[in-house]
Amino acid sequence: MSNCRPCATWVLVTLSAAIALGIFLLMSGATLAGLSVPYEYQYDALLTGSMIKGMTEHGWFLHNPSLGAPGGQTFADFPILELVSQILFKILGFATNHYAVILNVAFILSFPMTAATAAYAARRLDLAPATSVAIGILYAFAPYHFTRYEHHILLSLYMIVPLSVLLIVDVAADRVGPLLTRRSAGYVALAVLTGLAGVYYCLMACLLLLAVSGISAFDRRRISIFTAAMAFAAIAAGTLGLCAAPTIVYWAKHGPPHSVVRRPAEVEMFGLTLSQMIFPVPHHRIAALEHVQRALDANMLPDIATENADAALGLTATIGLFLLLGAPFIKPLHKMLGSNIVLSTTVIAAFLWATIGGVSAALTLLPMGTMLRSTNRISIFIAFCCLCAVGLVVEAVVRKRPALRARPAVLAIVGAVVVSLAVLDQWPGTFTLTDRAYATRWASDERLGQLIDATLPPGAMIFNLPSVSFPEGIKYGLGDYDEIRPYLHTQHVRYSYGHLRGRDDDAWETAITGAGPRAVADLRRMGFRAILIDCNYLSYSPMARTQIEQTVALCRSTPVVSDDGSFIFIPIR
Repeated sequence: MSNCRPCATWVLVTLSAAIALGIFLLMSGATLAGLSVPYEYQYDALLTGSMIKGMTEHGWFLHNPSLGAPGGQTFADFPILELVSQILFKILGFATNHYAVILNVAFILSFPMTAATAAYAARRLDLAPATSVAIGILYAFAPYHFTRYEHHILLSLYMIVPLSVLLIVDVAADRVGPLLTRRSAGYVALAVLTGLAGVYYCLMACLLLLAVSGISAFDRRRISIFTAAMAFAAIAAGTLGLCAAPTIVYWAKHGPPHSVVRRPAEVEMFGLTLSQMIFPVPHHRIAALEHVQRALDANMLPDIATENADAALGLTATIGLFLLLGAPFIKPLHKMLGSNIVLSTTVIAAFLWATIGGVSAALTLLPMGTMLRSTNRISIFIAFCCLCAVGLVVEAVVRKRPALRARPAVLAIVGAVVVSLAVLDQWPGTFTLTDRAYATRWASDERLGQLIDATLPPGAMIFNLPSVSFPEGIKYGLGDYDEIRPYLHTQHVRYSYGHLRGRDDDAWETAITGAGPRAVADLRRMGFRAILIDCNYLSYSPMARTQIEQTVALCRSTPVVSDDGSFIFIPIR
Protein backbone atom coordinates (compact mmCIF):
# COMPACT_ATOMS: atom_id res chain seq x y z
CA MET A 1 0.00 0.00 0.00
CA SER A 2 1.24 3.45 -0.84
CA ASN A 3 2.56 5.63 1.97
CA CYS A 4 1.33 8.84 0.35
CA ARG A 5 0.76 11.77 2.63
CA PRO A 6 -2.88 12.41 3.68
CA CYS A 7 -2.79 16.05 2.56
CA ALA A 8 -1.53 15.13 -0.91
CA THR A 9 -4.13 12.38 -1.14
CA TRP A 10 -6.97 14.79 -0.41
CA VAL A 11 -5.68 17.16 -3.07
CA LEU A 12 -5.60 14.29 -5.56
CA VAL A 13 -9.12 13.18 -4.62
CA THR A 14 -10.51 16.72 -4.87
CA LEU A 15 -8.81 17.29 -8.23
CA SER A 16 -10.25 14.05 -9.63
CA ALA A 17 -13.75 14.96 -8.48
CA ALA A 18 -13.52 18.50 -9.87
CA ILE A 19 -12.29 17.34 -13.29
CA ALA A 20 -14.97 14.64 -13.52
CA LEU A 21 -17.71 17.09 -12.59
CA GLY A 22 -16.41 19.63 -15.11
CA ILE A 23 -16.30 17.05 -17.91
CA PHE A 24 -19.83 15.87 -17.17
CA LEU A 25 -21.33 19.35 -17.01
CA LEU A 26 -19.55 20.38 -20.20
CA MET A 27 -20.49 17.32 -22.26
CA SER A 28 -23.99 16.71 -20.91
CA GLY A 29 -25.18 20.32 -20.97
CA ALA A 30 -26.75 19.99 -17.52
CA THR A 31 -28.30 23.24 -16.24
CA LEU A 32 -29.97 24.40 -13.05
CA ALA A 33 -33.20 25.02 -14.96
CA GLY A 34 -33.32 21.39 -16.11
CA LEU A 35 -33.10 19.91 -12.63
CA SER A 36 -36.84 20.19 -11.93
CA VAL A 37 -37.75 17.57 -14.55
CA PRO A 38 -36.29 14.07 -14.01
CA TYR A 39 -33.73 13.03 -16.59
CA GLU A 40 -35.53 9.69 -16.82
CA TYR A 41 -39.26 9.23 -16.26
CA GLN A 42 -40.00 5.54 -16.69
CA TYR A 43 -39.36 2.07 -15.25
CA ASP A 44 -37.31 1.90 -12.04
CA ALA A 45 -36.69 5.67 -12.11
CA LEU A 46 -40.34 6.02 -11.08
CA LEU A 47 -39.85 3.59 -8.21
CA THR A 48 -36.77 5.44 -6.97
CA GLY A 49 -38.66 8.72 -7.34
CA SER A 50 -41.47 7.42 -5.11
CA MET A 51 -38.92 6.35 -2.49
CA ILE A 52 -37.29 9.80 -2.51
CA LYS A 53 -40.66 11.58 -2.35
CA GLY A 54 -41.78 9.31 0.46
CA MET A 55 -38.57 10.08 2.33
CA THR A 56 -39.02 13.85 2.03
CA GLU A 57 -42.66 13.65 3.16
CA HIS A 58 -42.50 10.99 5.87
CA GLY A 59 -38.89 10.97 7.10
CA TRP A 60 -37.67 7.65 5.65
CA PHE A 61 -38.54 5.37 2.76
CA LEU A 62 -39.48 2.19 4.65
CA HIS A 63 -43.11 3.21 5.17
CA ASN A 64 -45.09 5.46 2.86
CA PRO A 65 -48.74 6.08 3.87
CA SER A 66 -49.34 7.94 0.59
CA LEU A 67 -49.13 4.65 -1.36
CA GLY A 68 -50.78 1.30 -0.72
CA ALA A 69 -53.94 2.93 0.71
CA PRO A 70 -55.63 2.44 3.03
CA GLY A 71 -52.96 0.65 5.07
CA GLY A 72 -49.90 2.26 3.48
CA GLN A 73 -46.89 0.87 1.67
CA THR A 74 -44.00 -0.84 3.45
CA PHE A 75 -40.65 -1.56 1.87
CA ALA A 76 -39.71 -3.99 4.63
CA ASP A 77 -41.02 -6.84 2.48
CA PHE A 78 -39.01 -5.66 -0.54
CA PRO A 79 -35.55 -4.91 0.84
CA ILE A 80 -33.77 -1.86 -0.55
CA LEU A 81 -30.44 -2.08 1.29
CA GLU A 82 -28.30 0.50 -0.56
CA LEU A 83 -28.00 2.62 2.56
CA VAL A 84 -25.22 4.83 1.15
CA SER A 85 -27.55 5.92 -1.64
CA GLN A 86 -30.46 6.48 0.73
CA ILE A 87 -28.27 8.61 3.02
CA LEU A 88 -27.27 10.72 0.02
CA PHE A 89 -30.94 11.21 -0.91
CA LYS A 90 -31.72 12.15 2.68
CA ILE A 91 -28.92 14.74 2.81
CA LEU A 92 -30.06 16.29 -0.46
CA GLY A 93 -33.60 16.32 0.93
CA PHE A 94 -32.54 18.84 3.57
CA ALA A 95 -31.95 21.33 0.73
CA THR A 96 -35.10 20.63 -1.28
CA ASN A 97 -38.22 18.47 -1.13
CA HIS A 98 -38.53 18.24 -4.92
CA TYR A 99 -37.93 14.59 -5.75
CA ALA A 100 -36.77 15.26 -9.33
CA VAL A 101 -34.12 17.73 -8.18
CA ILE A 102 -32.84 15.25 -5.60
CA LEU A 103 -32.74 12.43 -8.16
CA ASN A 104 -30.99 14.53 -10.81
CA VAL A 105 -28.45 16.04 -8.43
CA ALA A 106 -27.65 12.58 -7.04
CA PHE A 107 -26.98 11.32 -10.57
CA ILE A 108 -24.75 14.29 -11.36
CA LEU A 109 -22.84 13.89 -8.09
CA SER A 110 -22.30 10.21 -8.78
CA PHE A 111 -19.60 11.17 -11.32
CA PRO A 112 -17.32 13.27 -9.08
CA MET A 113 -17.87 10.98 -6.08
CA THR A 114 -16.91 7.91 -8.12
CA ALA A 115 -13.87 9.67 -9.58
CA ALA A 116 -12.75 10.61 -6.06
CA THR A 117 -12.99 7.12 -4.56
CA ALA A 118 -11.44 5.49 -7.64
CA ALA A 119 -8.48 7.89 -7.60
CA TYR A 120 -8.04 7.30 -3.87
CA ALA A 121 -8.09 3.51 -4.26
CA ALA A 122 -5.68 3.61 -7.21
CA ARG A 123 -3.25 5.79 -5.24
CA ARG A 124 -3.39 3.37 -2.31
CA LEU A 125 -2.51 0.59 -4.77
CA ASP A 126 0.80 2.39 -5.45
CA LEU A 127 -0.12 4.06 -8.73
CA ALA A 128 1.36 7.49 -9.36
CA PRO A 129 -0.79 10.57 -8.60
CA ALA A 130 -1.31 11.52 -12.24
CA THR A 131 -2.19 7.93 -13.15
CA SER A 132 -4.61 7.74 -10.22
CA VAL A 133 -6.41 10.86 -11.39
CA ALA A 134 -6.69 9.42 -14.90
CA ILE A 135 -8.08 6.14 -13.56
CA GLY A 136 -10.57 8.02 -11.40
CA ILE A 137 -11.87 9.98 -14.38
CA LEU A 138 -12.12 6.97 -16.70
CA TYR A 139 -13.81 4.88 -14.04
CA ALA A 140 -16.37 7.59 -13.31
CA PHE A 141 -17.28 7.62 -17.01
CA ALA A 142 -17.48 3.84 -17.37
CA PRO A 143 -20.11 2.80 -19.95
CA TYR A 144 -21.92 1.04 -17.09
CA HIS A 145 -22.62 4.46 -15.57
CA PHE A 146 -24.48 5.70 -18.64
CA THR A 147 -26.44 2.55 -19.37
CA ARG A 148 -27.65 2.28 -15.75
CA TYR A 149 -28.56 5.99 -15.77
CA GLU A 150 -31.40 7.03 -13.45
CA HIS A 151 -33.55 3.94 -13.88
CA HIS A 152 -30.85 2.08 -11.94
CA ILE A 153 -29.61 5.05 -9.92
CA LEU A 154 -28.81 2.78 -6.96
CA LEU A 155 -26.36 0.97 -9.24
CA SER A 156 -25.09 4.21 -10.79
CA LEU A 157 -23.98 5.24 -7.29
CA TYR A 158 -21.14 2.69 -7.35
CA MET A 159 -18.52 4.88 -5.63
CA ILE A 160 -17.94 2.25 -2.92
CA VAL A 161 -16.81 -0.41 -5.43
CA PRO A 162 -13.19 0.89 -5.80
CA LEU A 163 -12.85 0.86 -2.00
CA SER A 164 -14.12 -2.72 -1.93
CA VAL A 165 -11.57 -3.69 -4.59
CA LEU A 166 -8.85 -1.99 -2.54
CA LEU A 167 -9.86 -4.14 0.45
CA ILE A 168 -9.84 -7.32 -1.67
CA VAL A 169 -6.42 -6.64 -3.20
CA ASP A 170 -4.71 -5.57 0.02
CA VAL A 171 -6.04 -8.52 2.01
CA ALA A 172 -5.12 -11.03 -0.71
CA ALA A 173 -1.68 -9.40 -1.17
CA ASP A 174 -1.08 -9.73 2.61
CA ARG A 175 -0.72 -5.98 3.18
CA VAL A 176 -3.15 -5.71 6.06
CA GLY A 177 -0.96 -7.06 8.83
CA PRO A 178 -2.28 -8.47 12.13
CA LEU A 179 -5.92 -7.96 12.94
CA LEU A 180 -7.02 -5.92 15.96
CA THR A 181 -4.29 -3.36 15.37
CA ARG A 182 -4.46 0.32 14.57
CA ARG A 183 -3.35 -0.35 11.01
CA SER A 184 -6.30 -2.65 10.35
CA ALA A 185 -8.84 -0.03 11.51
CA GLY A 186 -8.91 1.56 8.04
CA TYR A 187 -9.74 -1.79 6.48
CA VAL A 188 -12.56 -2.28 8.96
CA ALA A 189 -13.98 1.04 7.70
CA LEU A 190 -13.71 -0.23 4.11
CA ALA A 191 -15.59 -3.40 5.09
CA VAL A 192 -18.35 -1.36 6.75
CA LEU A 193 -18.70 0.85 3.67
CA THR A 194 -18.89 -2.30 1.54
CA GLY A 195 -21.78 -3.50 3.69
CA LEU A 196 -23.59 -0.19 3.18
CA ALA A 197 -23.26 -0.39 -0.62
CA GLY A 198 -26.24 -2.74 -1.03
CA VAL A 199 -26.97 -6.39 -1.65
CA TYR A 200 -25.30 -6.77 -5.05
CA TYR A 201 -22.12 -4.81 -4.44
CA CYS A 202 -21.66 -6.10 -0.89
CA LEU A 203 -22.21 -9.80 -1.60
CA MET A 204 -20.16 -9.68 -4.79
CA ALA A 205 -17.30 -8.04 -2.89
CA CYS A 206 -17.54 -10.68 -0.13
CA LEU A 207 -17.50 -13.54 -2.64
CA LEU A 208 -14.46 -12.09 -4.41
CA LEU A 209 -12.71 -11.37 -1.10
CA LEU A 210 -13.08 -14.96 0.08
CA ALA A 211 -12.26 -16.53 -3.29
CA VAL A 212 -9.20 -14.42 -4.10
CA SER A 213 -7.84 -14.52 -0.55
CA GLY A 214 -8.33 -18.28 -0.40
CA ILE A 215 -6.28 -18.71 -3.58
CA SER A 216 -3.62 -16.33 -2.25
CA ALA A 217 -3.48 -18.10 1.13
CA PHE A 218 -2.99 -21.44 -0.59
CA ASP A 219 -0.31 -20.03 -2.91
CA ARG A 220 1.62 -18.27 -0.13
CA ARG A 221 1.02 -20.98 2.49
CA ARG A 222 -0.38 -18.33 4.87
CA ILE A 223 -3.69 -19.20 6.48
CA SER A 224 -3.73 -15.76 8.13
CA ILE A 225 -4.66 -14.23 4.75
CA PHE A 226 -7.86 -16.24 4.57
CA THR A 227 -8.57 -15.65 8.24
CA ALA A 228 -8.39 -11.89 7.67
CA ALA A 229 -10.62 -12.25 4.60
CA MET A 230 -13.25 -14.09 6.61
CA ALA A 231 -13.13 -11.43 9.31
CA PHE A 232 -13.63 -8.54 6.88
CA ALA A 233 -16.29 -10.43 4.93
CA ALA A 234 -18.12 -11.03 8.21
CA ILE A 235 -17.97 -7.30 9.01
CA ALA A 236 -19.33 -6.38 5.58
CA ALA A 237 -22.06 -9.04 5.70
CA GLY A 238 -22.92 -8.07 9.28
CA THR A 239 -23.30 -4.44 8.26
CA LEU A 240 -25.58 -5.51 5.41
CA GLY A 241 -27.53 -7.60 7.93
CA LEU A 242 -28.05 -4.55 10.14
CA CYS A 243 -29.38 -2.66 7.12
CA ALA A 244 -31.76 -5.57 6.53
CA ALA A 245 -32.93 -5.73 10.15
CA PRO A 246 -36.38 -4.19 9.43
CA THR A 247 -36.89 -6.74 6.66
CA ILE A 248 -35.80 -9.66 8.83
CA VAL A 249 -38.18 -8.59 11.61
CA TYR A 250 -41.02 -8.14 9.12
CA TRP A 251 -40.50 -11.56 7.56
CA ALA A 252 -40.32 -13.18 10.99
CA LYS A 253 -43.70 -11.62 11.86
CA HIS A 254 -45.55 -11.98 8.55
CA GLY A 255 -43.92 -15.04 6.99
CA PRO A 256 -41.58 -15.50 4.01
CA PRO A 257 -41.48 -12.89 1.24
CA HIS A 258 -43.91 -12.98 -1.67
CA SER A 259 -42.98 -9.69 -3.33
CA VAL A 260 -40.30 -10.96 -5.70
CA VAL A 261 -39.67 -14.54 -6.75
CA ARG A 262 -36.56 -15.22 -8.82
CA ARG A 263 -36.40 -18.24 -11.09
CA PRO A 264 -33.09 -20.14 -11.42
CA ALA A 265 -33.16 -19.58 -15.19
CA GLU A 266 -32.94 -15.82 -14.63
CA VAL A 267 -29.37 -16.20 -13.36
CA GLU A 268 -28.46 -17.43 -16.84
CA MET A 269 -30.55 -14.77 -18.58
CA PHE A 270 -28.82 -11.95 -16.69
CA GLY A 271 -25.34 -13.47 -16.60
CA LEU A 272 -22.05 -12.02 -17.81
CA THR A 273 -20.76 -12.61 -21.34
CA LEU A 274 -17.21 -12.02 -22.49
CA SER A 275 -18.27 -10.79 -25.92
CA GLN A 276 -20.52 -8.07 -24.53
CA MET A 277 -17.75 -6.91 -22.18
CA ILE A 278 -15.14 -6.45 -24.88
CA PHE A 279 -17.25 -5.28 -27.82
CA PRO A 280 -18.00 -1.56 -28.38
CA VAL A 281 -20.29 0.18 -25.94
CA PRO A 282 -23.97 0.42 -26.94
CA HIS A 283 -24.73 3.44 -29.16
CA HIS A 284 -21.06 4.15 -29.85
CA ARG A 285 -20.44 7.54 -31.44
CA ILE A 286 -18.51 5.88 -34.29
CA ALA A 287 -21.13 4.40 -36.63
CA ALA A 288 -19.04 1.38 -37.66
CA LEU A 289 -18.47 0.35 -34.05
CA GLU A 290 -22.16 0.84 -33.23
CA HIS A 291 -22.98 -1.46 -36.15
CA VAL A 292 -20.65 -4.13 -34.73
CA GLN A 293 -22.33 -3.91 -31.35
CA ARG A 294 -25.83 -4.11 -32.82
CA ALA A 295 -24.85 -7.11 -34.95
CA LEU A 296 -23.53 -8.86 -31.86
CA ASP A 297 -26.77 -8.34 -29.95
CA ALA A 298 -28.83 -9.47 -32.96
CA ASN A 299 -26.89 -12.75 -33.14
CA MET A 300 -27.42 -13.60 -29.47
CA LEU A 301 -30.23 -15.79 -28.20
CA PRO A 302 -33.31 -13.63 -27.42
CA ASP A 303 -33.35 -14.54 -23.72
CA ILE A 304 -29.62 -13.76 -23.36
CA ALA A 305 -29.62 -10.24 -24.83
CA THR A 306 -30.77 -8.57 -21.61
CA GLU A 307 -29.14 -5.99 -19.35
CA ASN A 308 -25.83 -7.84 -19.74
CA ALA A 309 -25.17 -5.41 -22.61
CA ASP A 310 -24.55 -2.90 -19.81
CA ALA A 311 -21.35 -4.81 -18.97
CA ALA A 312 -19.39 -3.21 -21.85
CA LEU A 313 -15.99 -2.05 -20.56
CA GLY A 314 -14.85 0.37 -23.22
CA LEU A 315 -11.55 0.13 -25.13
CA THR A 316 -9.21 1.12 -22.28
CA ALA A 317 -10.58 -1.34 -19.74
CA THR A 318 -10.80 -4.04 -22.43
CA ILE A 319 -7.04 -3.68 -22.97
CA GLY A 320 -6.62 -4.03 -19.22
CA LEU A 321 -8.79 -7.16 -19.26
CA PHE A 322 -6.50 -8.89 -21.72
CA LEU A 323 -3.46 -7.77 -19.72
CA LEU A 324 -4.88 -9.31 -16.55
CA LEU A 325 -5.93 -12.51 -18.30
CA GLY A 326 -2.43 -12.91 -19.70
CA ALA A 327 -0.46 -11.81 -16.63
CA PRO A 328 -0.36 -15.24 -14.90
CA PHE A 329 1.26 -16.75 -18.00
CA ILE A 330 3.45 -13.90 -19.32
CA LYS A 331 6.36 -13.13 -17.02
CA PRO A 332 6.99 -9.53 -18.16
CA LEU A 333 3.37 -8.67 -17.47
CA HIS A 334 3.50 -10.45 -14.14
CA LYS A 335 6.55 -8.39 -13.19
CA MET A 336 4.95 -5.12 -14.28
CA LEU A 337 1.94 -5.73 -12.02
CA GLY A 338 4.14 -6.66 -9.07
CA SER A 339 2.22 -7.40 -5.88
CA ASN A 340 -0.92 -6.14 -7.59
CA ILE A 341 -1.00 -9.35 -9.61
CA VAL A 342 -3.93 -10.07 -7.29
CA LEU A 343 -5.95 -7.90 -9.68
CA SER A 344 -5.59 -10.70 -12.23
CA THR A 345 -6.90 -13.31 -9.79
CA THR A 346 -9.81 -11.00 -8.91
CA VAL A 347 -10.89 -10.58 -12.54
CA ILE A 348 -10.60 -14.30 -13.33
CA ALA A 349 -12.59 -15.23 -10.20
CA ALA A 350 -15.24 -12.62 -11.01
CA PHE A 351 -15.66 -13.90 -14.55
CA LEU A 352 -15.79 -17.58 -13.58
CA TRP A 353 -18.47 -16.84 -11.02
CA ALA A 354 -20.65 -14.46 -13.03
CA THR A 355 -20.44 -15.78 -16.58
CA ILE A 356 -23.37 -17.65 -18.09
CA GLY A 357 -22.95 -21.27 -17.08
CA GLY A 358 -20.48 -20.28 -14.37
CA VAL A 359 -20.37 -20.91 -10.64
CA SER A 360 -23.36 -18.64 -10.02
CA ALA A 361 -25.56 -21.09 -11.96
CA ALA A 362 -24.54 -23.90 -9.61
CA LEU A 363 -25.31 -21.73 -6.57
CA THR A 364 -28.98 -21.56 -7.59
CA LEU A 365 -29.32 -25.00 -5.99
CA LEU A 366 -28.80 -23.37 -2.59
CA PRO A 367 -31.54 -21.58 -0.60
CA MET A 368 -31.83 -17.91 -1.71
CA GLY A 369 -29.27 -18.72 -4.40
CA THR A 370 -31.35 -16.96 -7.05
CA MET A 371 -31.47 -13.59 -5.30
CA LEU A 372 -28.28 -12.40 -7.04
CA ARG A 373 -29.69 -13.05 -10.48
CA SER A 374 -28.05 -10.16 -12.38
CA THR A 375 -24.49 -11.38 -12.07
CA ASN A 376 -23.47 -9.19 -15.03
CA ARG A 377 -23.32 -6.31 -12.54
CA ILE A 378 -19.95 -7.59 -11.32
CA SER A 379 -18.54 -6.03 -14.50
CA ILE A 380 -18.07 -2.75 -12.62
CA PHE A 381 -15.62 -4.54 -10.28
CA ILE A 382 -13.83 -5.93 -13.31
CA ALA A 383 -13.68 -2.47 -14.93
CA PHE A 384 -11.77 -0.93 -12.01
CA CYS A 385 -9.28 -3.79 -11.89
CA CYS A 386 -8.69 -3.47 -15.64
CA LEU A 387 -8.09 0.29 -15.53
CA CYS A 388 -5.60 -0.18 -12.70
CA ALA A 389 -3.82 -2.83 -14.76
CA VAL A 390 -3.48 -0.42 -17.69
CA GLY A 391 -2.09 2.22 -15.35
CA LEU A 392 0.44 -0.16 -13.80
CA VAL A 393 1.69 -1.35 -17.19
CA VAL A 394 1.99 2.20 -18.57
CA GLU A 395 3.98 3.28 -15.50
CA ALA A 396 6.27 0.24 -15.85
CA VAL A 397 6.94 1.10 -19.51
CA VAL A 398 7.67 4.74 -18.68
CA ARG A 399 10.10 3.75 -15.91
CA LYS A 400 12.08 1.69 -18.40
CA ARG A 401 12.33 4.59 -20.86
CA PRO A 402 14.57 7.38 -19.52
CA ALA A 403 13.76 9.48 -22.57
CA LEU A 404 10.08 9.49 -21.65
CA ARG A 405 10.74 10.32 -18.00
CA ALA A 406 12.88 13.25 -19.06
CA ARG A 407 9.88 14.92 -20.74
CA PRO A 408 7.14 15.18 -18.11
CA ALA A 409 5.33 17.96 -19.99
CA VAL A 410 5.08 15.78 -23.09
CA LEU A 411 3.83 12.88 -20.97
CA ALA A 412 1.19 15.11 -19.40
CA ILE A 413 -0.08 16.34 -22.77
CA VAL A 414 -0.14 12.84 -24.28
CA GLY A 415 -1.87 11.50 -21.16
CA ALA A 416 -4.55 14.20 -21.27
CA VAL A 417 -5.24 13.47 -24.94
CA VAL A 418 -5.45 9.71 -24.35
CA VAL A 419 -7.81 10.16 -21.38
CA SER A 420 -10.00 12.52 -23.41
CA LEU A 421 -10.25 10.02 -26.27
CA ALA A 422 -10.98 7.22 -23.81
CA VAL A 423 -13.82 9.22 -22.25
CA LEU A 424 -15.29 9.82 -25.72
CA ASP A 425 -15.05 6.10 -26.42
CA GLN A 426 -16.92 5.29 -23.21
CA TRP A 427 -19.54 8.06 -23.51
CA PRO A 428 -22.46 6.74 -25.66
CA GLY A 429 -23.17 8.93 -28.65
CA THR A 430 -26.90 9.04 -27.90
CA PHE A 431 -26.61 9.96 -24.24
CA THR A 432 -28.47 13.13 -23.35
CA LEU A 433 -30.11 14.60 -20.28
CA THR A 434 -33.03 16.10 -22.20
CA ASP A 435 -35.79 13.94 -23.63
CA ARG A 436 -38.81 15.73 -25.14
CA ALA A 437 -41.04 12.70 -24.62
CA TYR A 438 -40.24 12.67 -20.90
CA ALA A 439 -40.75 16.43 -20.65
CA THR A 440 -44.16 16.25 -22.35
CA ARG A 441 -45.28 13.34 -20.19
CA TRP A 442 -44.01 15.08 -17.06
CA ALA A 443 -45.87 18.33 -17.89
CA SER A 444 -49.12 16.45 -18.52
CA ASP A 445 -48.82 14.57 -15.21
CA GLU A 446 -47.97 17.80 -13.40
CA ARG A 447 -51.20 19.45 -14.56
CA LEU A 448 -53.18 16.34 -13.63
CA GLY A 449 -51.61 16.33 -10.16
CA GLN A 450 -52.56 19.96 -9.62
CA LEU A 451 -56.14 19.16 -10.63
CA ILE A 452 -56.31 16.19 -8.24
CA ASP A 453 -54.97 18.27 -5.33
CA ALA A 454 -57.51 21.00 -6.06
CA THR A 455 -60.42 18.57 -6.36
CA LEU A 456 -59.92 16.26 -3.38
CA PRO A 457 -59.53 17.12 0.31
CA PRO A 458 -56.29 16.32 2.20
CA GLY A 459 -55.93 12.61 2.97
CA ALA A 460 -58.44 11.51 0.33
CA MET A 461 -57.87 8.03 -1.12
CA ILE A 462 -57.69 7.27 -4.85
CA PHE A 463 -58.14 3.77 -6.24
CA ASN A 464 -55.81 2.86 -9.10
CA LEU A 465 -57.41 0.88 -11.89
CA PRO A 466 -56.38 -1.68 -13.02
CA SER A 467 -54.86 -3.46 -10.05
CA VAL A 468 -51.20 -4.14 -10.84
CA SER A 469 -48.85 -6.08 -8.59
CA PHE A 470 -46.00 -4.28 -6.87
CA PRO A 471 -43.06 -4.46 -7.32
CA GLU A 472 -42.12 -5.37 -10.88
CA GLY A 473 -45.71 -5.79 -11.99
CA ILE A 474 -46.15 -5.55 -15.76
CA LYS A 475 -49.77 -6.21 -16.76
CA TYR A 476 -52.44 -5.03 -19.19
CA GLY A 477 -49.80 -3.40 -21.36
CA LEU A 478 -48.81 -0.95 -18.60
CA GLY A 479 -45.18 0.03 -18.16
CA ASP A 480 -43.47 -1.06 -14.96
CA TYR A 481 -44.40 1.39 -12.14
CA ASP A 482 -46.44 3.64 -14.46
CA GLU A 483 -49.17 3.93 -11.81
CA ILE A 484 -46.69 5.76 -9.57
CA ARG A 485 -46.59 8.74 -11.92
CA PRO A 486 -49.60 10.70 -10.57
CA TYR A 487 -48.36 10.28 -6.99
CA LEU A 488 -45.15 12.09 -7.91
CA HIS A 489 -47.18 15.23 -8.70
CA THR A 490 -49.63 15.42 -5.79
CA GLN A 491 -49.08 16.61 -2.25
CA HIS A 492 -51.81 15.42 0.09
CA VAL A 493 -53.78 12.50 -1.39
CA ARG A 494 -53.24 8.74 -1.11
CA TYR A 495 -53.22 5.99 -3.75
CA SER A 496 -54.09 2.30 -3.59
CA TYR A 497 -51.17 1.32 -5.83
CA GLY A 498 -48.15 -0.05 -4.00
CA HIS A 499 -49.45 -3.00 -1.98
CA LEU A 500 -46.70 -5.61 -1.76
CA ARG A 501 -47.33 -8.62 -3.95
CA GLY A 502 -48.72 -11.71 -2.25
CA ARG A 503 -49.87 -10.00 0.96
CA ASP A 504 -53.47 -9.55 2.16
CA ASP A 505 -53.83 -5.99 0.85
CA ASP A 506 -52.77 -7.12 -2.60
CA ALA A 507 -55.49 -9.80 -2.63
CA TRP A 508 -58.11 -7.24 -1.52
CA GLU A 509 -57.17 -4.83 -4.31
CA THR A 510 -57.34 -7.58 -6.93
CA ALA A 511 -60.76 -8.65 -5.66
CA ILE A 512 -62.08 -5.08 -5.90
CA THR A 513 -60.90 -4.82 -9.50
CA GLY A 514 -62.84 -7.94 -10.42
CA ALA A 515 -66.02 -6.95 -8.55
CA GLY A 516 -67.58 -5.29 -11.60
CA PRO A 517 -70.36 -2.69 -11.00
CA ARG A 518 -70.30 -3.46 -7.26
CA ALA A 519 -66.70 -2.15 -7.03
CA VAL A 520 -67.69 1.54 -6.96
CA ALA A 521 -70.09 1.00 -4.07
CA ASP A 522 -67.44 -0.98 -2.18
CA LEU A 523 -64.85 1.75 -2.74
CA ARG A 524 -67.30 4.47 -1.67
CA ARG A 525 -68.05 2.52 1.51
CA MET A 526 -64.31 2.16 2.26
CA GLY A 527 -63.77 5.89 1.96
CA PHE A 528 -62.21 6.18 -1.50
CA ARG A 529 -62.99 9.52 -3.12
CA ALA A 530 -61.82 8.92 -6.70
CA ILE A 531 -60.69 6.36 -9.27
CA LEU A 532 -57.64 6.86 -11.46
CA ILE A 533 -57.48 4.77 -14.61
CA ASP A 534 -54.36 4.09 -16.64
CA CYS A 535 -55.53 4.42 -20.25
CA ASN A 536 -53.28 1.63 -21.48
CA TYR A 537 -55.77 -0.63 -19.75
CA LEU A 538 -58.50 0.58 -22.14
CA SER A 539 -56.62 -0.54 -25.22
CA TYR A 540 -55.83 -3.89 -23.68
CA SER A 541 -59.25 -5.46 -24.30
CA PRO A 542 -62.83 -4.45 -25.28
CA MET A 543 -64.08 -5.75 -21.91
CA ALA A 544 -61.86 -3.23 -20.13
CA ARG A 545 -63.51 -0.36 -22.00
CA THR A 546 -66.98 -1.62 -21.06
CA GLN A 547 -65.94 -1.88 -17.43
CA ILE A 548 -64.65 1.70 -17.45
CA GLU A 549 -67.88 3.02 -19.00
CA GLN A 550 -69.88 1.33 -16.23
CA THR A 551 -67.52 2.73 -13.60
CA VAL A 552 -67.88 6.30 -14.92
CA ALA A 553 -71.67 6.02 -14.81
CA LEU A 554 -71.67 4.70 -11.24
CA CYS A 555 -69.31 7.44 -10.01
CA ARG A 556 -71.87 10.07 -11.08
CA SER A 557 -69.21 12.62 -12.03
CA THR A 558 -67.48 13.97 -15.11
CA PRO A 559 -64.20 12.18 -15.86
CA VAL A 560 -61.07 14.20 -16.65
CA VAL A 561 -58.52 12.91 -19.14
CA SER A 562 -54.90 14.01 -18.74
CA ASP A 563 -53.42 16.13 -21.53
CA ASP A 564 -51.41 13.29 -23.04
CA GLY A 565 -54.23 10.77 -22.65
CA SER A 566 -52.37 8.61 -20.12
CA PHE A 567 -54.86 8.77 -17.24
CA ILE A 568 -58.58 9.26 -16.56
CA PHE A 569 -59.46 10.84 -13.22
CA ILE A 570 -63.01 10.15 -11.92
CA PRO A 571 -64.18 11.62 -8.60
CA ILE A 572 -66.65 9.42 -6.70
CA ARG A 573 -69.71 11.47 -5.73
